[in-house]
Amino acid sequence: MKYLKEIITEKWGDILKFSCPVNSDEAFFDVDLIIHSDAVDINAEVIPHRHDFYQLIWCLEGEGVHILDFNKADIRGGRIFFCAPEQCHSAEGAIKIPKAYGIMFNDAFISELNPNFVYEIKYLFFRRYGRKQYLDISPECSKILMELVQLMLRECKNKDYYGHNGYCLHLLALFFINLKRFSLSDDPTDSESEENILIHHFVNLVENNYKYKCAVCDYARDLNCSESKLNRACQKVLHISPLKVINRRKLDEAKRMLSFSQEPIKDITFNLGFISQPHFVAFFKKQTGICPNEYRKREQGK
Repeated sequence: MKYLKEIITEKWGDILKFSCPVNSDEAFFDVDLIIHSDAVDINAEVIPHRHDFYQLIWCLEGEGVHILDFNKADIRGGRIFFCAPEQCHSAEGAIKIPKAYGIMFNDAFISELNPNFVYEIKYLFFRRYGRKQYLDISPECSKILMELVQLMLRECKNKDYYGHNGYCLHLLALFFINLKRFSLSDDPTDSESEENILIHHFVNLVENNYKYKCAVCDYARDLNCSESKLNRACQKVLHISPLKVINRRKLDEAKRMLSFSQEPIKDITFNLGFISQPHFVAFFKKQTGICPNEYRKREQGK
């Protein structure tokens, strides 16, 4: 099993990219305490970064704003943020780094859990659409989660223990079970209904294919359902159309490229699967109200 110190770091434009070791089939898990420091001035911002693994950030104290894929939420004690693979996040407006626990894992690590439970973890907590990507937890829930995190920290310091991987895996499972019990048990959209499962698979397909597929009919065919069924499920669960899900994913990536790199508009056009630069400019202007060049000047001039 791989750990935090072995993560590969690279830079794409102004975004730091943190990656598990090259072999994606190898389990990765780690937990770390992020402690604030008066010596570290982050009053402006924490540099935008992304990972190819899941990250859960449990804030114990702090202030400022957490930005996840251009969506902002206040940093405060008792708030847990959920960052799915390839999402970009950063922080701004903080006087010092908040005190928080970071829990990181990849698909290979949770693959030995029951498939239905893996679905719940990804769909209930790391869903990109139709839900705020944070939870505020009660003192009662915090007490239980703290005990589990302390066990994780102790276990990660002693990696040679017998059954270490399984021990960490089941601690993580208990963490999510308690999160659901205390924070999500009354939410009807969290059930394993046919619509929820369909949307879970649809969003995963979009994540893997948004650069190459933009037609709803293509996704409906891959999901072995009709366009009307996919549209009804999207409207019921996410309250937006399938096309808006696809377009939003393309738009988020376009915004990242324009905000954090000097990549030419022409290259961004073809990297995102548009047939020509005018098509990309028209798409971006329709979604945001301004042209890509204007957006880049505005964001990079901040």
